[in-house]
Parts: sequence; C-alpha cells; structure tokens
Amino acid sequence: MNCQDFREKMFLYPEVDEEFFTHLRNCDECRREFEEFLEIEKKLKEKVNEEDEIVREWDRVYIKVINTLRYEKIKRQVYIFILLLLEVFIFSLVFIIGYRLVRFFIQNPSLFVLTLKSLFQIFSQFNFYLFVILLLVFIYQTTKLHGKYK
Repeated sequence: MNCQDFREKMFLYPEVDEEFFTHLRNCDECRREFEEFLEIEKKLKEKVNEEDEIVREWDRVYIKVINTLRYEKIKRQVYIFILLLLEVFIFSLVFIIGYRLVRFFIQNPSLFVLTLKSLFQIFSQFNFYLFVILLLVFIYQTTKLHGKYK
C-alpha cells in the first residue's frame, strides 16, 4: 500500500484491512497524519457531545418552565372558581334571607326600617372583611411569586 491509498482509506477507519495497519506501522508520515486525523475526530466528537448536552439541558429547562406556567395557570383557574362559588353561595344566602325578611316585614312593617339599617351595617362589614381577606391572599401570592424568581 502506498501513502495515497493510505490517505484514502484513512477516512474509512475503523473499517480498514490489515494492509492499512501494516503501512501505518512502517510509514512515519502517514502515522503522523493518522494521529492528527484521530485527534481531529476526537475533538469533533467532544464538540458534538457538548452540543448534545446543551440541547438536553435546554430541553430540561424548557419543560420545567412550561410545567411551572401550566401549574400557575391551573392555580389561577382554581382560585377564580372558588371565588365564583363563594359569590354564588353568598348571593343565594342573601336572596334566601332577603325573601324571608320581606315576608316577615310584610307582617310587621314597624320593624322594617330598624332591621334594614342593621342589615346594611352587617353587609358592609362582611364585604369589608371579604375584601381584606382577598387583598391579603393577593399580597401573599405576589410576594411569594416575586421571592421565587429573585
């Protein structure tokens, strides 16, 4: 085998014949070229492995971000659903109590004004406390969220 044949077969390594290795042992110039070829091949494999690792890391981060966003979206939807149920419950309670009070006051008209003032105070206090609770929950969620990303 001559050096030209060796150079052509070098790119087929490791699927080479015994003649290739015999020439490699006997020719210093071809041995040097082959070592350079192996070094270049090694560096290319390392580069490809680094890029694969970067892609895997990016995929892991992407999946984590997407899962966090989905979790936050579901959590917001649950909060909204609970608040809507609470509002429906309160509205139903007010309607039922109001209906019974109207029936009562039709029978006792003198107590109507006094009871109406008392109910207005109770209702406004309840709305105030509900507002304060919701405000505190919102502040807690906001500070917890900002603390997570610092």
